[in-house]
Amino acid sequence: MTAIIASLTTLDRLAQVPSSTWMILGLVIGGILFGIPLIRKIREISGIWILFALVCGSVLVSAHWVYHRSEPAVLSPLVDFVAPFFPKKTVPRK
Repeated sequence: MTAIIASLTTLDRLAQVPSSTWMILGLVIGGILFGIPLIRKIREISGIWILFALVCGSVLVSAHWVYHRSEPAVLSPLVDFVAPFFPKKTVPRK
């Protein structure tokens, strides 16, 4: 077995790596290259706007959880308490 591995060149071994691995690696590198300038721009923004965006995002996610009842199991007691005050998705009868 070691003789077979030793006979393979580096390019042969790289060719055996699944394509999904290369896609993930490309996405990680692209995310880093895109993320660094994005983080620098975010640091220039006033803190109140960042807080506003986080609150709006949290409200949207929470509303989705209440409407579709797709919350994590840990948050079910909290959503059970809040759900009666908001509209919910109706399930059609069969």
